Amino acid sequence: MVKVRVRAPTNIAIVKYWGKNPLWEAYHIPTKSSLSFTVDGLYTETTLEVVEGKGDATFELNGREVSKGMKEFEYVDKYLKKLFGLFPQTKKYDYHIISKNNFPTAAGFASSASGFAAMAKALPGA
Repeated sequence: MVKVRVRAPTNIAIVKYWGKNPLWEAYHIPTKSSLSFTVDGLYTETTLEVVEGKGDATFELNGREVSKGMKEFEYVDKYLKKLFGLFPQTKKYDYHIISKNNFPTAAGFASSASGFAAMAKALPGA
């Protein structure tokens, strides 16, 4: 088993991009840039545990298990499926993702952005 823990700061958008590039719609590549600032002291800490398996994932957010059918799980599942498509060797492992914010989730502080940034930072180390 490999275990990686990382932190990623949250941010607040000042000018948010509008629209996605149609050639990269599935990857949410914007057509325009955005401007945001990092909020010092607010972060998401994500622990990623990886073991040999068949590409299954479990996910905990702020101390509670997130299961199929929940919006948060669908976001993570969709992200991992894209990853598996780009890097097929990643399907040989199971992933346990534990993510915690030190600020309120869904309060306008881009908690999902910092969560996915932390997970993206953890994956190469796993």
